[in-house]
Amino acid sequence: MSNLRYFVFALVLGTTVACSSDSDKKADTTVETPGSVTAKISADKGGEVKLGAAALKIPAGALSDDLEVTLDAKQPDKSLPDQASLSGLTYDFGPDGTTFDKPVELTLPLTAKPGDGQQAVISWYDAEKDAWQDLTASVKGDAISADVQHFTLFVVRFKGVASGAFDCGFTPCGGEGIEGSWTISGACFDTGEQDNPFASIQGCEDAKFDVGVDAEGEVTFDAGTYDYHWTFTGNVSLDLSAACVNVINQGKPCEEYTLDDGVVCATEGARCKCSGPAGDPDESMGTGSYSVSGDEITLDDGEDPETQKICVKGDQAKLQGTSTDTDDDTGETVTKTSITVLARK
Repeated sequence: MSNLRYFVFALVLGTTVACSSDSDKKADTTVETPGSVTAKISADKGGEVKLGAAALKIPAGALSDDLEVTLDAKQPDKSLPDQASLSGLTYDFGPDGTTFDKPVELTLPLTAKPGDGQQAVISWYDAEKDAWQDLTASVKGDAISADVQHFTLFVVRFKGVASGAFDCGFTPCGGEGIEGSWTISGACFDTGEQDNPFASIQGCEDAKFDVGVDAEGEVTFDAGTYDYHWTFTGNVSLDLSAACVNVINQGKPCEEYTLDDGVVCATEGARCKCSGPAGDPDESMGTGSYSVSGDEITLDDGEDPETQKICVKGDQAKLQGTSTDTDDDTGETVTKTSITVLARK
């Protein structure tokens, strides 16, 4: 993933995504219930822990012994990271660190609707990294569900969706009107087929490997200077055949394949499909100068100026950047393209 990370960092503004919170984009859809509850769960029969619209379904055989489960739901503590992305209450299950022999289903209420260019996810708090780790989740009505493997602190977050959900088309049209404050509502980039790490492995000829970007942040252009603050995570999606998994995972099943922290794999027919965050969240802020000439904008942070193509149309702006890199295996020069989509605040 080092080539991917280097490419994303090479962009002065980063491939970032907005944290949109306009009140007209969010409407209360259900009510959460703060408080605490305790439930005795049988290892043989399983059981359910409920508090208001929140529920944790523990199947039979998920626990090695009977367990008294606690749940504390409350407003997010101010010390938690990425406060702007949090939606609703935090749900702290205990005993902390409890693990399961099989996945259990966590369902949380959605107290609001994601804004444009956002998706709802369930995330768990990684105390060692002071960061949220996102789970593969599904939304149904006013609830969101995900499988969890252990007890910790969980919350619903609204994040920018991965690159495939955005209009990645781009035609330069000029930078007039770029002045003002913007959130980043999308990011798309093409890293080329050379970045597929499975393409040359025998048995993996039909492997599919896609990379997207989830991020949040904002940038302001004012009188020739800009400042920005953003956070991003790379996201990976894999679709592998059983034969491919057998090779790269040394005979272990799909569910035991570990690509990176947070990436979850599951068997679907004869395929192994994995998705999740590829790497820890990265955060940056800074300032610099900018100048617009026709359909190009030059961003200068004082160290490494970069010129990108630009198109501003009303309340949306797109910046297209390109970079070149050398493939470590073939020595070929690879051109990579990114598009950053801005939405006016």
